[in-house]
Amino acid sequence: MRFLLIFVLLFMLACRGDYYQSYFERAASIELPTGLSNVQHFTESDIAFTSHYTIPTESALIFASELEFQREAPEEWMSILFIEELSEPWNDIPDDGIMLYCMGSNNWNRWDILMHPESGSIWLTMYYTDAAGDSPF
Repeated sequence: MRFLLIFVLLFMLACRGDYYQSYFERAASIELPTGLSNVQHFTESDIAFTSHYTIPTESALIFASELEFQREAPEEWMSILFIEELSEPWNDIPDDGIMLYCMGSNNWNRWDILMHPESGSIWLTMYYTDAAGDSPF
């Protein structure tokens, strides 16, 4: 009985944390900065999930530099799928300040990341493979 209790406690400790953050970090080989807040996810899709995170503003430009983010033109801001499904106020992209963007892919996933460095807001969409195992566009 004691073994079962220890196993359950270890299992609970191993499973804690944010599944979608862990999935993104593992699949994209990108570690999000520490100190995340305002975590929101939209996961009710077979093709992708979309997340919002706020990172400390002092980490934003360092993170953007490491991943070689580019400036994003306002007409391109719709690259984050399902953003409108997130909770307010994280379901809308700010109209002011600069926006930075990066994307990437591997054999199984593709991702888009949009960042507003002045607020530390990050929106990301992680696309899955389809049912046949084909990688997303």
